[in-house]
Amino acid sequence: MQAKFQFEGGINATTGDVLNQNRHFGRSAWLGIGGRLGDLQLGRQTTSSSDFFAPAASPFGNAFSQAGIGKSGFRASNTVFQDRVVKYISPKFQGFDLGASYSFNTRGEQQQRSENTQSTSVSLRYQGDKTTLVATYDRVSPANSDPNAHGHRPSAIQLGGNHRLGAVHIYAGWSQQKDGWIKSSDGAATGSNHLGQSGYFDGSVDAWLLGAKLTAQRHQWFGTLQYVDPERKAFQAGEAVHVFNAGYTYDFSKRTNFYVVASYFDGDLYGFERDSHSRQFGFGLRHRF
Repeated sequence: MQAKFQFEGGINATTGDVLNQNRHFGRSAWLGIGGRLGDLQLGRQTTSSSDFFAPAASPFGNAFSQAGIGKSGFRASNTVFQDRVVKYISPKFQGFDLGASYSFNTRGEQQQRSENTQSTSVSLRYQGDKTTLVATYDRVSPANSDPNAHGHRPSAIQLGGNHRLGAVHIYAGWSQQKDGWIKSSDGAATGSNHLGQSGYFDGSVDAWLLGAKLTAQRHQWFGTLQYVDPERKAFQAGEAVHVFNAGYTYDFSKRTNFYVVASYFDGDLYGFERDSHSRQFGFGLRHRF
């Protein structure tokens, strides 16, 4: 058996202010045990869908800011942190493993059951020599007191994976989100259990992804194309969004590399407003401890 823990906070590098609603461990704060029967983790942490799906379905994973898969339409994989979570990760069997997490209250202190926003996440993964496949399901049950819910219970299905062909990995993914965004249950201050008006919508939003990564010794080139399409009853005046991401890394050593990334959204992925777009470009050095 092993004892495990993670305590992680965020700071604004420009001002030094504590992020995540001024919580010093606002990103992760969990304890767990692990062994032959799997891992059990208790506390504030990411959902099982965030853990399993992002690295399997996109060469960007959830890194590189706007180019991360969770920012590009697959919102249930957008590093969704929740409070009061019990998570189980099974051992691998014939290449398969299972992840499941349940939040008794996604946003802070426990209250009466009717005042808690609860969330469920289930993930199944297969990892072979050349192929990785992942399927996930998430559902949020808003608090009865949420004035914006109006009977909505946001849910998301995600299917995706990658396959290696020599030096090239091919990635693909699909997601359907109904009644609202899973990500919107993340990060509210303690005592506030409402997703907010923008957290809900009628109907569904579908997202598709196709990507590739080429590895040549210390060099990696990777990119993705995405198409995100809302139902008319979800966003009546909205239009589909096309997403283009490209990246490159060079490894100076096993732990240090240089990166450059460019991203373009031909549209607005939050309100699907017409005549909108978003561009991003960045480069830097990373050292992994």
